[in-house]
Formats: sequence, structure tokens, C-alpha cells
Amino acid sequence: MKHLILLLLATMFSLFSYGQMSPITGNTHLCAGTSTSLSDALPGGTWTSGNTTIATVDINSGIVYGIAAGTTRIYYATSFGASDSTSTPFTVSSCIPCSGTPTPGTVTTSMLKACSSTSITLADTGASYGIHYQWQSSPDSLTWSNITGANAYVYTFTGLSATTYYRCMDTCIASGITSPTAGQKIIYLPCYHIIADSIKNPINTTTCNPPQFYVQVIDTSSLLLLKTYYGDGSHDSVTFTASSTTSSASPAHTYYSPGSYTIKQLVLFNNIPQDSIMFTYHYPSCKIFDLNFYFDLNGNHIRESNEPANGIPVNVRVDSAGIPIDTLTAVAGLYYKALGPVGTIYSFQLLP
Repeated sequence: MKHLILLLLATMFSLFSYGQMSPITGNTHLCAGTSTSLSDALPGGTWTSGNTTIATVDINSGIVYGIAAGTTRIYYATSFGASDSTSTPFTVSSCIPCSGTPTPGTVTTSMLKACSSTSITLADTGASYGIHYQWQSSPDSLTWSNITGANAYVYTFTGLSATTYYRCMDTCIASGITSPTAGQKIIYLPCYHIIADSIKNPINTTTCNPPQFYVQVIDTSSLLLLKTYYGDGSHDSVTFTASSTTSSASPAHTYYSPGSYTIKQLVLFNNIPQDSIMFTYHYPSCKIFDLNFYFDLNGNHIRESNEPANGIPVNVRVDSAGIPIDTLTAVAGLYYKALGPVGTIYSFQLLP
């Protein structure tokens, strides 16, 4: 006869995960019948095209071949999983010189929010061929001014000091007629400003992991520091990890008692406060049950050396506060992460 009698306490956790990698670099606009090469700072990945009727890409080298006019995306992924991937828009033009009124392109940007030290790249994609480009800026999308020297389909700059609109005047060289693109708004934020934050609980079915308090800021300085007050009388400081034009940090903290805690996180640059956030985090208790199934030959509910482990699949019903909440199938045992407030009684019973 098999026996399983357990009464245990536990509670609940929410689970999330996060991933990030470097951006694709290289020319993302070419003529049909020509090629260009893309690259990524992280080696060993593979390349794919979102639409092979527009552009194809060599799986290993990143060389892109223009097939027909249109816009697609080129993808780069490592072998670590779907979260370790990135992509870039890619435009193929027919490259037949324009005549009359040109078709304006579409402005794409590397950053929708930026600070004064952020490198921003704008691209005028999909315009007619045979175009003279002139980038313009505007504080209000009404009054526009030419940007000196910005005469290529790609314009890269730093030094943003206010929220600004950008567009490109596409002039057909053959006819002299100009068509403007739609404006693209880029929002100015102070450097080291918090642009994203979240609470992460790493997924693991066999341990109760402490929460991580994620913060992302604009800029990549090595002098950035994140100081976190956890609401239980403790605090610590961690450095940021830079990635492209932003930096992030995810300090983890172990709580020993369930309850609501006021969290405050402070971004420091060279030990000078720059930005902060404050929020309430509710921490529940967490319990992992390690269950082992064996043949209780003498029926005393105590495993002895001559009593073998179970070797066939069995169904286990999980009750919480006397209410069935789950049914699992296992062989020699299982790990179970319990859900419920402190004081909840869990029982595990083998089903016939």
C-alpha cells in the first residue's frame, strides 16, 4: 500500500522574466539587385528575413540582398533562446530615378526618448530614388528649420536639449519638386532619468526566489549607481549595466516576513541624486514542498531502508484549506510551490 500524509503551510508569488541584447548595426536601405552587410556585437547568432520577397539575408554572414522594393525586418538571434534576439527595419528601393513629385519616405528613429548625451539615429526609408535629402527640426511641428549638413537619408546626432520634431524634405533631383515626410517626435528627458521600472520574480519551480526591483535609465555612464531602500530597515547600492543608449539594474532582496513594504529607489550619478521612484510592494510568504513517494510496506507511515521508491506514474490531489485546487502526475516524487496566505493548510493525497 502507498501512503502520503502531509500537512504544510505556504503562500503565493508572481513570476516574470526579462532578456536583452545589443542592436543590429549597418546600412538598412539599399537598391534592388544590390547587397549590404549587417552585424551585431554579440557573435555566433543566425540571421533571417521577415519577407524574402523583399530581401534575403545569409544565415551566418548577415549579408542582405535586395530583391524588390518594399520594407521588411531583418532578425538576428543567438542560440540562447527567443528572448536573445533583435531586429531592424530594412528598406529596399527600386532605384528607378524619380520624375515629377517624389514619394516621401518614412522617418524611423533609434530613440523615442533621449537626453543630451544620447546618440540618436534618424532614417528616411522608402523614399523615391534620385532624391536630395534635407533634414529639418521643429519645436512644435509647425515651424521648421533646416539642419546644416544633414543631407543623407540617415542623420545621427547628439545634444538633444528639448522635445523636438524631425522630418526630411525629399527633393527629386530630376524635377526639383519636394515632398516632406511626416514629422517624428523625440521626447527630451534629463540624463539619468528613469524610463522603466518593474518587479521581477525569477521563475524557478524548486526554490522561492527573492523579488528583483528593475530600473532602467537613459545614459550609459559608469558613474551611475542605484540605491534601494526596501522598507524593512535595510538598503543597498548596485551599479548599472550599460546596453546601447540605456543602463539597467535589478537588485534582489530577501524578505523574512510577509507584508506590504514601501520601496524607494534612488538613481545617483557620481553620488549626486538624479531621479527616484517610490512604490508599495506586497510580499507574500513562499514554501516549496519536496514530496517523495514510496511503498509503505508495514503501514507505519515512516520510510524504512527496505521500502522502495514508487516506480509508476501516480496522480496526486492537492487541497488548500480543504478545497481541491490541483491534480498532478508524478513517479518518485515532486516539488510543489504552494500558493496561499500564511496559515493556509495544504494536504497531498494519492488518488486511486
